[in-house]
Amino acid sequence: MYFIIIGGGAPADIVGQVKDSQREFMARRNACGANVDCLVDAYTAQMMFLKNVKSNLGL
Repeated sequence: MYFIIIGGGAPADIVGQVKDSQREFMARRNACGANVDCLVDAYTAQMMFLKNVKSNLGL
């Protein structure tokens, strides 16, 4: 979904927000280490964010 949004002609401000969110997600994910519950939470939250952005853009 990240690449669909970034490459789908989204407005520059949305692309910036998505890229910032992705950097924050990767930091959260990396901080989880091997904690599966933490990883699931991080991935779920990011996927929901991306899904909402994608839907709002009509992609």
